[in-house]
Amino acid sequence: MRTHLLFLRAVPAIVIATALLAAPAGANHRNYDAFNHEVINPVPYQGGVQRTFEVAPIDTTSYTYDDGVSEPAACSDNFGKTAWVRFNSAVAGRLDVQAVANFNVILYAHELKPSAIGTANPSFTDIQDLLVAPPGQAPRSGSCNAASSGNTETLDFLRVNPNLPVWVQVGGFCSLAGNPCTNRDTTPPTQSGIISTLRLIFTPDDADNDDVADTLDLCKGLAGDAPNGCLRDDDGDRVPDRSDACKGITGDLPNGCLRDTDRDQVPDKSESDACRRRPGERADGCPRALEATFRLCFNNLRSYSLILKRRPKECGRRGKSGFLLRVSPKLAGTKIKFRCRPVRKCPVDDVGGRALNARALRVLRSQLVNERFRRGARLEFFITRENTWGAYRRWQVRGGRKPPRLTSACLDSMSGVRRPLADCSL
Repeated sequence: MRTHLLFLRAVPAIVIATALLAAPAGANHRNYDAFNHEVINPVPYQGGVQRTFEVAPIDTTSYTYDDGVSEPAACSDNFGKTAWVRFNSAVAGRLDVQAVANFNVILYAHELKPSAIGTANPSFTDIQDLLVAPPGQAPRSGSCNAASSGNTETLDFLRVNPNLPVWVQVGGFCSLAGNPCTNRDTTPPTQSGIISTLRLIFTPDDADNDDVADTLDLCKGLAGDAPNGCLRDDDGDRVPDRSDACKGITGDLPNGCLRDTDRDQVPDKSESDACRRRPGERADGCPRALEATFRLCFNNLRSYSLILKRRPKECGRRGKSGFLLRVSPKLAGTKIKFRCRPVRKCPVDDVGGRALNARALRVLRSQLVNERFRRGARLEFFITRENTWGAYRRWQVRGGRKPPRLTSACLDSMSGVRRPLADCSL
C-alpha cells in the first residue's frame, strides 16, 4: 500500500517533467492562439516618449490552422497557424512591428472599428485593417507583410489612433491566396514553430518635442515642461515658472509678482493694504499722518497784523493772538514751506523746501517777525514728508483788530500735488 502511495505522488512530477522536456526551450506558454486573449500592455500607453514592448518567445506548433475564413488573413498569401497580440494606446502615434521566427513568418495588423468602441469582447467583425502612413504620405492600406519567404518580417509606419486597440497577427506562410490552409498542407513544411522575437515599437505624436503626446497635450505647438504639455506654473498666476520673477506667489502682474501701485511694499491684492493707491509706512499700507501744532504771535491792528517776536505765553494778551509752530514726532525727511498770497499784501517772499529742524524754524521766524501782513493776506504753511499725510495751516489776515482766521487741513503729499484736503480720512 505504501509503495502505491509513493508512486501516485511521483506521477504529477513525472508528467510535469515530461511536459517541460517536450516544450521548446524559452517558449512562452501563454495562449496567443485565441484572438483578443493576450494583451501586451493592459494599461493603455499614454506617455510622450518612444517605448518598446516585447513578447517572450511563442511556440505556435500546437496552434490551430487559419482557414482564411474564421480568422482574417487578407494578405496575398494565406496564414498557417496564427498568434495574436493586442496593443492598447490612449494616444495617437506610429507603431513599428518586428517579428523573427524559425519559419516563414507573415505579419498583419488590425485595429478596432470606431463603431465598435465600448464592445466588451470584440470579435473579428469588429476589426479592420490598420492603415500605414509613411512620413509625408497620406494614410493607406498595407498593414500586411506576406513575403513568400523569410524568417524576419517588419511592418513600419502603422498609424495608431487613440483608444482604438491594435491587434498584431503573426502567422506562417501556408499557401497562396484562395487556397485555404489545412492540416494536410505540407508545402512549405515549416508553417509553425518558435516566434523568437515579437517587438512593438510605439512612437507617440509629439510635434513640439516636449515629451507629451499630442493627444494629451493641452498646449500644442509649445514645448512645455509640465505634465500636460504646457509651461509649468506652480503658483497658478498664469506666468510660467521659467519667467516668473516671484515664484511661489500668485501674482497679478505680467512678471508674476503682486501689484503694488503705491510701492509701499504692501501688495494691492493683500487685504492688509487699506490704501492701495498711496504708499504708506503703517502696517495697513497707509501713510502716517504728521501731527503738527502751529502757533504764531500776532499783533492785530486795524489794517494789518504784525507777527511779534514773543514767547508763546505772552501771546493772547489784548490785541494779540498766539500760535506755536511744532511738528511731533520729529520724523526724518520732513520739510516745511511758507507761502504768502497775494504778493502785494505780503512783505515776505516764499520760503520752501527746507528740512524741518531747529535752524530752519529760526530762519523762517526771523524772516516773518516784525513784518506787516495787510488785510486779505494769506499766510500758508506746508509740512510734508514722503509717504506721509502732510499738514496744512493757513492764516488769513482780517484787520479790524481781529485775529487772523485759521484754516487747518491735510496735504496729499504722496501724489506730488500739495493740495489741501479737508478730509484726511483714507
